[in-house]
Amino acid sequence: MKVTELITKLQSLPPNADVICYTEDENIQAEGYMFRIFDIEDISLSEATKIHMPDTQPSLKFEKSESSEPHVIISVTSDF
Repeated sequence: MKVTELITKLQSLPPNADVICYTEDENIQAEGYMFRIFDIEDISLSEATKIHMPDTQPSLKFEKSESSEPHVIISVTSDF
């Protein structure tokens, strides 16, 4: 999702509503639960390159290089 898409979606929602991140991704679920929620702690901009680790896990290489791009990073926590 790009910043413009996120802004468009958020503008159509109540401005004072809490923003909660939600996932049903089995790799993130706590044992015995069907989904997991996260609270947003911060939003920042970082220069990084999208990569896959040797085990195929998606990751970011945080450094400025010819292949890096600016990425909006949303920091989340599992507690609120």
